[in-house]
Amino acid sequence: MTQGTTQEAYATLLRDHIGPALRALGFKGSRGAYTADRREAFVNLGFQRSAFGDRTRADFTINVTVAPVAEWNAARAAHPVLGRRPAASGFYLPHLFGTGAWQARIGHLMPDGRDHWWMLTPESDVRALAEEVITALTAFAVPAIEAHLPRNPDM
Repeated sequence: MTQGTTQEAYATLLRDHIGPALRALGFKGSRGAYTADRREAFVNLGFQRSAFGDRTRADFTINVTVAPVAEWNAARAAHPVLGRRPAASGFYLPHLFGTGAWQARIGHLMPDGRDHWWMLTPESDVRALAEEVITALTAFAVPAIEAHLPRNPDM
């Protein structure tokens, strides 16, 4: 189904398909920035569009971040440039900031282990593309998030 422009197709993809699916999984957010914070960690999914998109095509990928709250707050005290919480598509090198953040692009979590970008055009089947993205999120990103959450032996 033609969406008009790539921007309209992308907005439809996120608003009408991916957003509701992520909310059903316990995430909140919109427009490509989603969080599912736990008491012990900040959890982010950040949709990143390629800088080379135009009216006819947009490529996008998903960045996944888990940052332990205690380590993040300690890093913020030492590095005021860090925000109250990690941004969904920010890049926080532990060796630079000591945030303890684990980050990966979704493609590196998938079986072939390589960067993966989805292509969207105004002619794309947005519903089918959304199903593919949601499947990748539930099969690869969500388990990786769970595996990287800090474990509290007292809980």
